[in-house]
Amino acid sequence: MKRKLPVWLCMLSVTLLSLSSFAQYDELKERLRGKQTFREITETYDQYIQSVPGGNARERLEKHFNRWAYYQSLHLGPSGEFVNISKKTLEAVQSQSDAPLTSANGSWAFIGPDTTSNNNPNASGMGLGRVDRIAFHPSNANTIFVGTPAGGLWKTTNGGVTWSALSNFIPSLGISGIVIDWNNTSNIYVLTGDGDSFFGGFVSQSGYIRMSVGVLVSHDGGVTWEQTGVLSENNFCGYQLIQHPTNPAILIAATSDGIFRTTNSGQTWVRERAGTYYDVEFKPGTPATVYASGPGAFFYSNDTGDTWFNNSTFDVALCAGGRVEIGVTPNSPNRVFLLAGPGNIGANTFCGFYQSTNSGQPVVIGTSFTRLSTTPNVFNDPTGASTLDQSAYDIGMAVRPNNFQTIVLAGLITHLSTNGGSVFTALTSYWESGGNYIHPDVHCVAYNPLNNNLYAATDGGFYRSTNDGTTWTNLSSGINVSQFFHLDDFIKLVNHFFQC
Repeated sequence: MKRKLPVWLCMLSVTLLSLSSFAQYDELKERLRGKQTFREITETYDQYIQSVPGGNARERLEKHFNRWAYYQSLHLGPSGEFVNISKKTLEAVQSQSDAPLTSANGSWAFIGPDTTSNNNPNASGMGLGRVDRIAFHPSNANTIFVGTPAGGLWKTTNGGVTWSALSNFIPSLGISGIVIDWNNTSNIYVLTGDGDSFFGGFVSQSGYIRMSVGVLVSHDGGVTWEQTGVLSENNFCGYQLIQHPTNPAILIAATSDGIFRTTNSGQTWVRERAGTYYDVEFKPGTPATVYASGPGAFFYSNDTGDTWFNNSTFDVALCAGGRVEIGVTPNSPNRVFLLAGPGNIGANTFCGFYQSTNSGQPVVIGTSFTRLSTTPNVFNDPTGASTLDQSAYDIGMAVRPNNFQTIVLAGLITHLSTNGGSVFTALTSYWESGGNYIHPDVHCVAYNPLNNNLYAATDGGFYRSTNDGTTWTNLSSGINVSQFFHLDDFIKLVNHFFQC
């Protein structure tokens, strides 16, 4: 059986992968092999860095490693071991069950900032607060839920004018899946763990990944929360959570540790398939058929997720191991779309946009998926403002519920097709000066099936379009989840005084 890498090594490996152009990276990797404790790792690094000549490469390595080491040093177990930080924090809060839960959070009040202005002098990335996931109320178009990587779950009841936090008294957990029970909207399920940062992006480079504590449920609309049954004892992150459209007791979760399914509203979970899975979707109108995606792979089930097959013809030779997103629509229920990214972070490759018209299943050999387009590179910005592929970190797809020809893709920016995926054009800009701007690094795009409004969750907030992305309204004000990830100027100032 293949042994899983320790959490610290997963995070540190991505940190160092981001520095793959550094010629001596392999030597450091070899020196770290077999090291298990924080002290062993930092001492090995300290010895290694002394032999590295000065310059930009060394400075970059020092910056990324020290960010990782600083964060990890504050989140070790009682014997200095690496732990699931989210799990330990939740256990600490739960241990205070004899006291009001609010006492675990202290007396804090948000003082800002909560908005930014367009047309700033540098015309750069306006926006505050990363948002990863979107969910809609089944019967009220003005009630929307968003999940964040470290700031919990938020809700609006007036279309985004104001927001309230539904998880103030839950430890800082990543939200990577949201289900509003269509049978009883007081029931809310969230899949925890910041999946988008697990294998890519700045957060993983700095070691700030929020691991999963499984699925949490609220039976009172988000006032109180409890854990459902255990998904896995391993360390993992979540990616997607869905609910059966006619049987509310069935939920399926896609995670970095497998596909998990419950048939009793989360009391117990079964891992139906091992491995990493990024997306899972029910076939519209035929929920016995379920689709899932893994690294460079597509899977389907015809028994509501109990057994899975991966014999579809999905040619991803260019991007074996890359993240894959699934798109479906009730407007054409037999149609399945796939958006495929490369297997190597930063490889700057668009592996392709694929379509199946037979539910992704190989009824006849060679008739599952066909590649509709490979250009332009929908993971990049066509103006050249940024050409870095981040499909392991930000990737998304929305197919209009009443028109399968209209498809919006998410990456660094968004792209639109109006002919079913054969041609895509840039929809938004990377910088404000580019025109139709929403904050870059788009993690999720979704159409609300009640009114066909389009929404985008980004590294800098939450946005709405009523015209398929032609224009956008920023709905971020009030989602107070800004992430502070460095204080370079302050550190330079402190160093200056200490040197005087």
